Amino acid sequence: MSLKGRVALVTGGGRGVGRAIAVALAEDGADVAINYRRDHDAAAEAVELVERAGGRARAYQASVDDFEQDREMVEAVHADMGAISILVNNAGIASRGNSVVDTDIAEMQRVVATHAFAPHYLSKLTIPRMREQPRGDIVMISSAATRGLGANGAPYNMGKTAQEALAATLAKEEKRYGIRVNVVAPGLVETENDFGSQGSLPSHPELLDWLAADFISNGMSLKALHRRIVTSATYRQSSAWRDDLAEIDPSNRLVARQNRLRLEAEIVRDAGLTVSGLLNPEVGGLPVFPEANAEY
Repeated sequence: MSLKGRVALVTGGGRGVGRAIAVALAEDGADVAINYRRDHDAAAEAVELVERAGGRARAYQASVDDFEQDREMVEAVHADMGAISILVNNAGIASRGNSVVDTDIAEMQRVVATHAFAPHYLSKLTIPRMREQPRGDIVMISSAATRGLGANGAPYNMGKTAQEALAATLAKEEKRYGIRVNVVAPGLVETENDFGSQGSLPSHPELLDWLAADFISNGMSLKALHRRIVTSATYRQSSAWRDDLAEIDPSNRLVARQNRLRLEAEIVRDAGLTVSGLLNPEVGGLPVFPEANAEY
């Protein structure tokens, strides 16, 4: 199917499933607006991949569970790229695996808002212009979790179930306007949410075996293990984007370059103190509150 001339908005499009969807849409001819919440570098990489696939792309920052941010994002996409005729509600976060009794209320609200409120907000904002197009498509990226509704995942189960209920409702409401609404419920995929025994196989099993043996031979010292890793040539290589590597290994699974790292606030602060000469390298002592330079 050719999507030439159509504009797609993919939420959570900077990484994982969202990035793959964005690239696939571009390969079929669509222009793609990539939404991200915090990881600007990942979104920029996704834009590059979409452009390499032949599509026009721009990245838009917004927390999808915030209606005002969604409104500003949709208005910006309409102004920059044209009317959205494809909406992919992909953005998602996992719950922490607690029972209902032990689940924090803020966690429940955040997870449900991301999976249920956000698709409602974005559908409400995009449908009026979508109705004017020859065809409209809304896709909900749900989860196989809604089939089993397992224990210790109530926020996620609630959010995804509500998302699917929204899809069924919209399909009935918007059919007469030529807008199709579908649910895609993938199983396990290779994203940051799938670590451990349910994740994909390691890319370098021999290296893991060697590190395990080295860890044992060094008295199971975590400090020695960390030193071995962070002083290695692989860890210390540049994280700069390279087109030749993107062709061979777009997800950097083979670690031909360093992954881009999101620095913690304390690391950013210490780096600033170091370059300014204000960092005290001595260990111990009473806590202090050094005077902050207004230019920081």
